[in-house]
Amino acid sequence: MLDSTEGRADSIALDKVALAALRQADTISFHHTDGKSLIRATKEHQPNERDPFAPRETTITVPCDARISDHDRGPGLGTDASRDDLKRYAAFAWLNHAQSADCTWQTVASVLKVGDELTLHWQRGGLSTQAMRDAGLHGDALYLRVRRGDRRLTFLIDTYYGHDNTARMVRLSGDRPA
Repeated sequence: MLDSTEGRADSIALDKVALAALRQADTISFHHTDGKSLIRATKEHQPNERDPFAPRETTITVPCDARISDHDRGPGLGTDASRDDLKRYAAFAWLNHAQSADCTWQTVASVLKVGDELTLHWQRGGLSTQAMRDAGLHGDALYLRVRRGDRRLTFLIDTYYGHDNTARMVRLSGDRPA
């Protein structure tokens, strides 16, 4: 059964090019803006005598479905943002040296298959404890949810622990960080 904020409407199945990009990228970045989530897989290139005009980098964009759970907001504590509310959030996470130094991403990329549908599940405050809240700190998380037919796989991609400022992983529009 699908969650109310996750479905096939925005889902695009991974194709061969997107899968190869996710596996071979030097940098993987995860974005949520204007109500949509995506992954950018970037490969760095060096100009050489054969191709002195080689671009410094090439980026492949992989659209994903979006889900945001906001554990920091009032009465809906821990509830998912509606499709309309997704536009109120911005989020970002980044994995540098994805293929050479990030063992978690290497494992995730090796498990993905052509046809998988990806959802970025951003959790604002999902890792916050009461002691953290009392100290003015927050814990955000990013999960990659993979839909493969009737199967579901979930991977923890990144976490953020810190103050509510512009460096926070998941931000709510209109918030004025301290």
